[in-house]
Amino acid sequence: MRSETEQLIASISTEEAEKMYDNLVKQMFRNKEIMAPILKMVVPEYKDCSLEEIIACMDDIAFEEIPVSDIKSMQIKGEDTELSSIEEKVIRYDLHFKARNLKLSTNISIYLHFDVELQNDYRPGYPIPKRSIYYAAREISEQLGILTEITDYSSVEKVYCIWICNNKKMPKKLQNTVSEYYIAKRDLIGHVEEPKEDYDLIDIIMIRRGNESSDEQILDYLNNLMKADLSGIRTYSNIEWPEELEKEGDYMLGFADSLLRQARAESEAQGEARGEARGEARGKAEGKTEEMQANIRSMQKNGLSAETIAQYLNKSIDVVRSFML
Repeated sequence: MRSETEQLIASISTEEAEKMYDNLVKQMFRNKEIMAPILKMVVPEYKDCSLEEIIACMDDIAFEEIPVSDIKSMQIKGEDTELSSIEEKVIRYDLHFKARNLKLSTNISIYLHFDVELQNDYRPGYPIPKRSIYYAAREISEQLGILTEITDYSSVEKVYCIWICNNKKMPKKLQNTVSEYYIAKRDLIGHVEEPKEDYDLIDIIMIRRGNESSDEQILDYLNNLMKADLSGIRTYSNIEWPEELEKEGDYMLGFADSLLRQARAESEAQGEARGEARGEARGKAEGKTEEMQANIRSMQKNGLSAETIAQYLNKSIDVVRSFML
């Protein structure tokens, strides 16, 4: 790990490091070269495609953070592509994009809609599968907008919700498993032939990572991603990676190492250190401004732009620039 990265990590708290690491992970998953192997491994429509073909399907599609919106009679649509109901709190997708469905696209392009969620806590107080079904249903609804007498239901396109769940609060028996939830037809009386694409419109892939390593490709690939193990990642991706992605990998590796060290230290001191931790937290809160300044300037010295630092720290560009040298 580079000394500048070690200094940056040493100056931040565990909670802040986890937040920055989460932002780094999301930045990594926004890259099409990283997303393509996941689609190839879990989405049947891309099973027989090369990574280059999958990326080409996404070439003209932007990755966006947009709300999961309730489609009602009154909508507010802002210039920043946000679509939300005036009656309901905005809930954001982590990663949201479309890609051409090569199996169905002939004379016209037909798309698959993707919501990719990165879930750290598998037991947040409600069943994750129910939340994923809600997200998929909202995506279906959003495709149609406000219903009228001339609404064309044949225009609805298939939605995939891919959940990448880390092992926090996850029972051992669920770790390193992958489940699929989908709509299927079952004839109760007689037999009816109907095109599968007319009802196969929601597919939920639940990937549950574990503490132990796995030989399964999708789990091994994700473990390598979370560790920023570029050599391991290249086992599944033969695409030339850009320099900026390599740099993000270096930072992710540094943060991952730091979080592991801090987690061990906190575990050993869990008993009486709880009271001390509260005191330290109060002290850190008092010096929050100075700490943020040190973090930003350390990242600036390491060659990161104001825009990149703002993404990693989840701060506005104006705030970041006000602390830069």
